[in-house]
Amino acid sequence: MMMMAWEIPVLDISLVAADDLQDFQYFFVKVNSDGEVELAGDGEAALGVLQNKPGEATGAGGEAASIRIYGVSKVVAAEAIDPGEEVASDADGKAKVAGSGDRVLGVALTAAANEDEIISIALYHGPELA
Repeated sequence: MMMMAWEIPVLDISLVAADDLQDFQYFFVKVNSDGEVELAGDGEAALGVLQNKPGEATGAGGEAASIRIYGVSKVVAAEAIDPGEEVASDADGKAKVAGSGDRVLGVALTAAANEDEIISIALYHGPELA
């Protein structure tokens, strides 16, 4: 039986979104060199998971982005993921099963059978896998 995604906010912070991110709620994000939030890339270290839809009001960057950096968060899956598997960001900021060279960003608490399903993860800033 598949369990519905859930969350437990522990620490959310707000930063400015570099771009229109209204279509990227529950994706991994990172901080760029301007101190603004953008999507995390393949295997990159991420600050956390975007919780809102910055850009919804204006269709542009510059809006407040709410980022969960600790706790349990919902995240969009890039592939099938089982509970207990460590996850990383794929090239689009979605959660994938962490592999060699990836920065671990959390562990799956619920399952995804397919891409674009929303799962729950316990966020943590883990090591880069060898």
